[in-house]
Amino acid sequence: MLKYLSKHPWFSGIDRSYMIKPWKENGPIVIAGIGGSGTRLIAQICSSSGVYLGDDLNRALDNLTYTLLFRRYRWFMKYRQNQVKTKTGLRLLEKMLFHRRQLSLREAFFLGNAVLDYFLHYRQIEKSWAFDRLRVYLQKTSPDNHFLGWGWKEPNSYLLLPSLADEFPNLKFIHTIRNGLDMAFSKNQRQMKNWSALFIENRKASPAYTPVQSLKFWIAANQFMAQEGEHLGKDRYLQVNYDQVCRDPEPVLQKILAFLELDVNSENFRKLLKLPQVPASMGRYKSYDLAIFDKADLDQVEQFGFSYDIL
Repeated sequence: MLKYLSKHPWFSGIDRSYMIKPWKENGPIVIAGIGGSGTRLIAQICSSSGVYLGDDLNRALDNLTYTLLFRRYRWFMKYRQNQVKTKTGLRLLEKMLFHRRQLSLREAFFLGNAVLDYFLHYRQIEKSWAFDRLRVYLQKTSPDNHFLGWGWKEPNSYLLLPSLADEFPNLKFIHTIRNGLDMAFSKNQRQMKNWSALFIENRKASPAYTPVQSLKFWIAANQFMAQEGEHLGKDRYLQVNYDQVCRDPEPVLQKILAFLELDVNSENFRKLLKLPQVPASMGRYKSYDLAIFDKADLDQVEQFGFSYDIL
C-alpha cells in the first residue's frame, strides 16, 4: 500500500515516513467552536494537509451528515445524556462518512428518524434537504486511500464532546476560539439562541439577542470546551486562537500540524500560510461602548488570551 501511495501525485509534498497505521484509524479529527470563530479556516488547513472531512459539505465546510444527525434542537435536548442514543448516532455518523451500507437496526432507525425530523419540523430549510443528505450517503462510494486522516468540521460538535471522547479513542479535537468581544457584536448568534439554555442559568431557549448575553454564552461554552479538553489531554485536544492564526500564522500552523502528526514540505507549507487572512470584522468591538459588560466577563476574555481596548 505504501508503495502505491508514494506514487500518488497528491503526496509529493507530504513526508510519509511516520505512516504506519491505516489512515482510517487516524481520526476522527473534529473541528468545532462557536459559530463564526474561524472553524472554516481550520477545516481548510486540515483538508489541504490531507485530512478527509467528508464529501457532503456546505460552503462553510460544515459536514452536513453531522448536521442531519445531531443538530436537531428537540432531539438534542431530550437525548443528549442518553448514551445509547448518542453512541448509536456516532457509530452511524462514522459509517455514513465512509459510505458503509450495512447498518444495525438501531442505526437505521436513527437515520430514518433524523430525516423525518428535518422533513416535519425544520420549515426554514427546503423539504428536500434531509433527503439530499440521504441521497449523497447512498450514491457516493467510500473515499480512497490517498488521505492521511479523517474527521469533520461542524461547529456544534463540541456539545457532544464527552460522548465523542468515549466513543473514539483516537479523537483529536480542535477547539477554535475568537475574541469574545468581536463575537458579542457579530450577527451570527445562532448557537447562542439555540444552546444558551444549556450554559446560562435562568435562560429560556432562544433568548432575545444582546451582546451581553452573547458574551456570557461565549464564556460558558468556551469554558466547557476547555474543561473537557483538560480531561482529553494535550494529545487529543488543541485550542486554536483564530486571531493569532490570522495575524501570525506560521507558529500556529506548525502547532496544528504537529498536533495532527502531519509533516508537509516547505512549498506546501507556504501554500498553507496564504490561507489565513485578517478579516475586516477583527476588532469590531472597538466601535462599541464596552461599559455594557460586567467587569468579571471582560476579565474572562483576557483569561482566554484576548486583550482589548476601552475607548
